[in-house]
Amino acid sequence: MNHNEFVQTLKAGKVSGAYLFEGVEENIKSVTLAALRKAVLADGLAELNESVMENPSAGEIIAACETLPFASDKRLVVVRELNGTTGRSEAEERLVSYIPKVPDSCVLVIYVRGKADGRKKLYSAVKKKGGIVSFEPLGDAELNGWIVRVFQQNGKKCAPDVASLLSFTVGNDTALLRAEIEKLTALAGDRDTITEIISVADNTRGIGYEIELIRKDLIAMAAQAEARRDYLPSVIGDVEVFKRNLLASMPKPKFADYMADSLVWLCTFALVSTATYTVMGRPWDCYYDAVWLVLCIAIMMPSAWLLQRIVPAEWAASTEKGVRYGAITAAMMLLWFVEFWFVDKWITPLLPAVGLPNLAAVILFGAALAALLIWRNHRRNELAEKRPWRDVMEK
Repeated sequence: MNHNEFVQTLKAGKVSGAYLFEGVEENIKSVTLAALRKAVLADGLAELNESVMENPSAGEIIAACETLPFASDKRLVVVRELNGTTGRSEAEERLVSYIPKVPDSCVLVIYVRGKADGRKKLYSAVKKKGGIVSFEPLGDAELNGWIVRVFQQNGKKCAPDVASLLSFTVGNDTALLRAEIEKLTALAGDRDTITEIISVADNTRGIGYEIELIRKDLIAMAAQAEARRDYLPSVIGDVEVFKRNLLASMPKPKFADYMADSLVWLCTFALVSTATYTVMGRPWDCYYDAVWLVLCIAIMMPSAWLLQRIVPAEWAASTEKGVRYGAITAAMMLLWFVEFWFVDKWITPLLPAVGLPNLAAVILFGAALAALLIWRNHRRNELAEKRPWRDVMEK
């Protein structure tokens, strides 16, 4: 049988008797033996119910197989190298005659490195019991499926075309492929770590120039770790501690910087809205939309900035204080809702229905957006020279 058929037998719980593992695919052979060990041996009792033997005598093999398992249904006997047995006719005959008698309470695995000699009596005896498990190089389709499964075992998804490209690049050596997959999943883990840190920083100290510089520093550190065949957490240490230290060291946003970032997004939204009105042939509802813009600029943005000034940023990275941070944020959003409801209910109906030509609205918001981008870029160039969190990054 091939290794896939053996794995199916293993999953069905029908493994017993003697097996001979042979073939050139050493990596899958080793992994299959590990899977057999996990399936057969009870947790915590592996050492009591497993015998791994190097070049043993026939008597030693038989004695190990006849030993009853301790607090388990089966015991596992793994035999590596049989030079001292197969070369002596009397010992070999004794072992050959014992193969059909291996008790159901034992699983005997004769582990051969490389191809086994099919002319040997021992090989024929195990073959008669259907216990020859061959580990040959995988075909293209089977290899690609194996790559996808190994990625899944590492908690990642892999598209079939990516698996095909990886096998074409690395070859069919599963040991090398497994090493490359582990490296790729480690890099994906670094990407997830960077995303996690950036997300926390962006939600608590969300000034664009700071976030981008932190991102670049983290990517640089991940590259350094990769060069050492390592991964990002080995450079920054405990991720949670790093996030708290980073947030504590980042400067609280100045009002002008925070408003500039916020106004860029607001003007972008307004420009898209007015352009959409133009395409749809509708006038921009100045008296209504302008009120909401004023509310965003006069209430939402300053209050959000004030929250970042008052509440310690490291609360967002703390499990205990994160609930407190979330409650404060929720309370602020509730106040926004009440204010907007009040304005929509009592203020906007009193405003005159004054329309503004679409072209004028597009020009207005376009010019405002361009001016904000120019000023923000100038401001970021000034602030980027300070890099106040550099000391934390280099710890």
